[in-house]
Amino acid sequence: MRELPEYRREAADPQAYAETLDYAVWFRRRTVECVAEDRQLDAGDLSLIGSIGQQRARRGFSVPTARRVLALHANLMLRECHDAAEGHDVQELLRVLAWFGAQGARGCAAYLQAYMDEQHLRLSVATRVRTLAHLLLTGDAIAASLARSLGVALHDHYLVVIIRVHGDPATCSETTHDDLIASVFNDHLVPLPGSGRTSCSPWCRTTARGPCRPCRRRRRRPTATGS
Repeated sequence: MRELPEYRREAADPQAYAETLDYAVWFRRRTVECVAEDRQLDAGDLSLIGSIGQQRARRGFSVPTARRVLALHANLMLRECHDAAEGHDVQELLRVLAWFGAQGARGCAAYLQAYMDEQHLRLSVATRVRTLAHLLLTGDAIAASLARSLGVALHDHYLVVIIRVHGDPATCSETTHDDLIASVFNDHLVPLPGSGRTSCSPWCRTTARGPCRPCRRRRRRPTATGS
């Protein structure tokens, strides 16, 4: 926790710190139980892990922090597994590592999915679009979940467009940036896989302003009905 600023703030809250320790202890005990019985994490386990991710999103933890803490946790678990074996029981160590590799991936997926679902409810469209752009540029696998929530199809390659807006940067607030991002996202079509057609973003369909300009133009176009 000391390695991440957001977790250092979390540690300042005795209750939050105790909850973090409780989770760490629970996961280690659960690992021992499941390895001993040769069982996978069940739905209840994954639900609990997901609730931790949801909690982190509610407390404002950034996407990089959410990813970083999973990596730190995995490193600590691997080190503890190695130390527990004391270099003697190689077969048992390999068995634990095999379990942790498979079930750790499932746990991470549950954690991140719940985290991103909560982000979808709490963050503005502009913030989510900005985050998606960053994740795509860095090749982060978590981008897929965020893209789905925005109605954006993922592709193998992307064209990066840099837009410069004239004006004094000192007078351009963060709200102005967010409004611009949301407007561009609202007014441009997003391809949907499989159908070969295009549709606007989910945000456009739920806005009180009605259909976006491309939608209005498309609806006014004559279409072939076969009659």
